[in-house]
Amino acid sequence: MRPITVALLLVFFFSGVCLGLLIGQKTAPHYAHDINCESTSDAEMDFFYTSTLGVTDEQKDLLASIEKEYLKKKLTYTGRMAAANYRLADIIEQKGYEDPAVADVVMEIHRAMGALQHLTLRHLAQVKSVLTTKQAELLKDHVVQRLRQNL
Repeated sequence: MRPITVALLLVFFFSGVCLGLLIGQKTAPHYAHDINCESTSDAEMDFFYTSTLGVTDEQKDLLASIEKEYLKKKLTYTGRMAAANYRLADIIEQKGYEDPAVADVVMEIHRAMGALQHLTLRHLAQVKSVLTTKQAELLKDHVVQRLRQNL
């Protein structure tokens, strides 16, 4: 391999690592109890379900238990991400960006993020099971809109 090709690959690799670390540092909490992912309050969920979806009192009762269970599980994954980000900071501080442990912790963060996304999709399927066809369609439209806005 020509030296210029190797140099360009190294620059590209380290630029990606630096960008990922910068984004992680700007968006990651410093401690597990200081999680960036704010859960929607009960009042906000109640407002969404009532005003947007028009759920009945019976549906609200069913949704309340679904939401409670989801939030408990969600904290597990956000806690894992926060703890991994903290370990990543320690590794970088002590050993630098190039240490092999950096890649392992980054993969741990990605696994927790992926698991949280799967959990959220299963949660939405549970919510949908409580809704009427029209309400489920409104929920789907809302989720699609939020995903496209990347919020």
